[in-house]
Amino acid sequence: MDTPLYVLEFLVRERLAGVEAWAARQALAAAHRPPRRPLRVALGLLLIRAGRRLAPTVTRRPRGEWEIALAATEEPPASRVRLVLSPRDGR
Repeated sequence: MDTPLYVLEFLVRERLAGVEAWAARQALAAAHRPPRRPLRVALGLLLIRAGRRLAPTVTRRPRGEWEIALAATEEPPASRVRLVLSPRDGR
């Protein structure tokens, strides 16, 4: 026995209405969701974090001065500058 054409038409229309309602809900949810961060931004932030971990650490000396502690134990080359800041200078 064949299914009457009007019943098939009703089922198709019902199915399309359900799919359209689902698409509308998805579009509404996507409109309220914050945009995703681009890959280049995520990669850049990852590189910044890695650089901060690999950078020399800052140590406090007993007399109140700050200096950048170099990881190497040998004398740094003349082209390297040693940064010394005093917290009393207000800088």
